[in-house]
Amino acid sequence: MRSRVARLSVVLAAFIIIAIGMVTMLGLLVGNLLYAIPETVPVIGGASGDLALGFPARVFVRIAVVTVGLSVVIGILNLLFVNVRRIVSGNTLSARLSSLVLLASFIAAYAYYVVDPEISRTLLQEVQIPIEAALAGLLFFALVYGGSRILKDRVTPARLLFVI
Repeated sequence: MRSRVARLSVVLAAFIIIAIGMVTMLGLLVGNLLYAIPETVPVIGGASGDLALGFPARVFVRIAVVTVGLSVVIGILNLLFVNVRRIVSGNTLSARLSSLVLLASFIAAYAYYVVDPEISRTLLQEVQIPIEAALAGLLFFALVYGGSRILKDRVTPARLLFVI
């Protein structure tokens, strides 16, 4: 069982994340919020102004974009290093061969991009989009199959909610 401090830290982290998400969503949807506090409210009554949510929202989105970009770069470097290691000290010939094909594909795509940057758009349209469509179809099939399996034994509101 977790200690009280550990449980409190989980709740605090969730609260901070939800607050940042709400500020970002409101800032992107409405920009700055105008407010007016009625005179009847003690101490702060009669105050009015605007709550600048647009600026923090843009900052949070920029931080998220930089974080995602760094994550992609780190993921690509990890993929390359793991496959180089598999080529050098792979257990089987097929592992070495598949890693070699992956690295050769990466180097070829990067070289094509350096020579002609327009080729990346062609690669996206002709290779990546059909692969993504095929994977989306497989994901749909897996989700439908999983939904049918979960409802096969017994239909409960919780299981219906999970399927929906």
